[in-house]
Amino acid sequence: MNKSDAQNKADDSPEVRQAMSLRSAMNTSGISWMMSMDTTDTSTVLNTAKTITNLDSVQKAYKNLYQNNLLDNSEAQKNQK
Repeated sequence: MNKSDAQNKADDSPEVRQAMSLRSAMNTSGISWMMSMDTTDTSTVLNTAKTITNLDSVQKAYKNLYQNNLLDNSEAQKNQK
């Protein structure tokens, strides 16, 4: 699945929606190069995490959408605090 396919699956795939929600919560400005400076919307991260039933699929969708590793990005955001 490539980025375009992943975006098109957002309506049908909870994992794609979850990946998009997590990215949005970690990159609140929406500008990818500012991600390291953005604050994290912790409540959105926690609420989204509660709904994840297949972390591997969410990680794969995140990688396809953003060409980044979800766990690496979340760790970087956590360490930024």
